[in-house]
Amino acid sequence: MKIIPLKQTQGLIINEKESQRRGFITGAFNYYYEFSVRNKKYSNPSYDESYKIGDTVLVEYNESFPFMNRIKNQK
Repeated sequence: MKIIPLKQTQGLIINEKESQRRGFITGAFNYYYEFSVRNKKYSNPSYDESYKIGDTVLVEYNESFPFMNRIKNQK
């Protein structure tokens, strides 16, 4: 079994939202985080409503496929 090499970098919570389940009723949403690898930007939902725009997060990503990423210590 081959272990996938993970890298880490700093990310930033940005002003882009994703509605949570039933968000159309409750108004609940999550902000996205954004980071760059080799001058290309990537973003994904934070899945944590406690983040605010401008917060920094530690992002771990697949070295070969940076679009596969998450905020470190999130499941």
